[in-house]
Amino acid sequence: MAKVSKKNIYPVKQIPSLRDFFPGTDTENFDATVSFEIGSIVNLIGSLSGTSVINYIFSDGSDEEITIDTPGYFFSESELSFPDVTNLVVNKSNYSGLDLSELFDFIADRAESFSMKLRNVSDPNNFAYFNIIEVTAYEGVFVFNVSIYQDFSSGQLENNATYILDFSDSIQTGMPT
Repeated sequence: MAKVSKKNIYPVKQIPSLRDFFPGTDTENFDATVSFEIGSIVNLIGSLSGTSVINYIFSDGSDEEITIDTPGYFFSESELSFPDVTNLVVNKSNYSGLDLSELFDFIADRAESFSMKLRNVSDPNNFAYFNIIEVTAYEGVFVFNVSIYQDFSSGQLENNATYILDFSDSIQTGMPT
């Protein structure tokens, strides 16, 4: 097996995805060599530091294997361009599998008091701030009816990109956050 530092054998990926893997050792299983998903490491670090983030992957619906029932994914019922987005369909479980139904129900009960920021983790120029108009719960998913906050957006939703969903109390904190 070649050394991992051999870039001609193992090319360097400039912007890794949360779904990418790297090798490691499982000390709880006789030091077996395993693959670690970058997303699981990010979640571990976040939970240890008390700064957990809500990660989701955007799907434009072109991959038939990814549906609204797939944990960790969200979809747009409208357009991809941020100013034209009106409905976001979000699975109840984030990318790490955490069921966020309680949080989403809480926001649903106070929708007009909350705002949402979407930020592409791989591209700081790809973001949007939304006013939340209404949140509707369905079996396994939540539909966020949103409107863009003023002109606070850049770019559009990118298929298979990982986004951080950040919710803020817009009455207390003001926009943007």
